[in-house]
Amino acid sequence: MDSTGKQIDRVEEHARLYTPGQLLSVTWDECVATAKRHPLLLLFFAAIGPAAKSLVAFLVPVSVAARSPSGGLSLIPQAIGILATFCLYILLKERYQENVWSTVKQYIRTSFVSYVVLSFLVFFTIMGGMLLLIVPGIVFSIWFLFSAFVFIYDGKKGVMALAGSYEYIHGHTIAVIFNNVSVGIFFSLPVVACTILAKFVPIPLIVGVVRVLSWVFTVVAQTLWTVALVVQFERLRQLRGELHEIAIPGSVKFAARLGKAVGVVTTVLFLLFLLSMAFLAIFPRK
Repeated sequence: MDSTGKQIDRVEEHARLYTPGQLLSVTWDECVATAKRHPLLLLFFAAIGPAAKSLVAFLVPVSVAARSPSGGLSLIPQAIGILATFCLYILLKERYQENVWSTVKQYIRTSFVSYVVLSFLVFFTIMGGMLLLIVPGIVFSIWFLFSAFVFIYDGKKGVMALAGSYEYIHGHTIAVIFNNVSVGIFFSLPVVACTILAKFVPIPLIVGVVRVLSWVFTVVAQTLWTVALVVQFERLRQLRGELHEIAIPGSVKFAARLGKAVGVVTTVLFLLFLLSMAFLAIFPRK
């Protein structure tokens, strides 16, 4: 093969997504590099959400939360988790900067509300797809996997962020699915092993240690998973180029309208539920 042929091969290789093995390697390297540059921020953003969830679960058991006003505490770790995830995304995006904390605070002030709105739009869109015999929900979850990163990296909001994620993944769908399933299984193996060990070795001391290890492994797995998503998105962005003006496909418009409709209905039902609970609290049944 002549030099021209070798150059074409190198270009084609460069134009591919990472294989699962490459993705794991790059993910680990980027996670270690981020931990060396910003150890406290990475640890805090990765652990605060699971820590808050565990603390509330300890303070308010599920049986109590189901029938007590203190059960509203269970919403606190969800809110903390959303904020922490957003901060972790910003940290990873700006991981090679020195003063990342100032950038994170700026993003919180200017972009967090829009991020929350987008998160709910994606959630309700996937929920609406699940109501349509499940398969559309799975498809939407793949199409819109990188919507948050489109918002953070390219500044696209709402439906445009959904369309941007669809545009980046288009042509790489099978590779994205295969990569995420592969690394997801790999990252979950230690947690699964801890769960099995705690079930089949019912010794209190061992169970306690295994539960702590399982919590640690869960935090590490979630962090590595987030880094893997960032690495994949940055690779897709490198291949596709930055988004400027993009057309919104009809399928994305339909999905967004479905998500908005489901969101409106869900919000109305939730408000009605709150009103009924308030009414029963003011006028209890005799």
